[in-house]
Amino acid sequence: MLHQISFYDPPISLYAPPISLYERTHTPPKRKLGYYAMPLLWRDQVIGWGNLSVKNGELKSELGYVATQPRERAFKRELEAELDRMRDFLNLAS
Repeated sequence: MLHQISFYDPPISLYAPPISLYERTHTPPKRKLGYYAMPLLWRDQVIGWGNLSVKNGELKSELGYVATQPRERAFKRELEAELDRMRDFLNLAS
């Protein structure tokens, strides 16, 4: 059945809107990371991802690495400093 919308049609129609072929065939995959997963950068490389969330007023961080976590003391120090900056930005207690 073909129905063309005209100027004289009421604003509320009894006809269902057409479903596109994309909507019929595409099912998005389930998220493995959160909505705000961000790349984790160290020096000049992307080394992983960080997924941050706030639960019970506390910042939770889930970090994933492409290979392994850098073992340098500087990395741990800078990671903690960055998480502290995020806590400050979100007005959370350290």
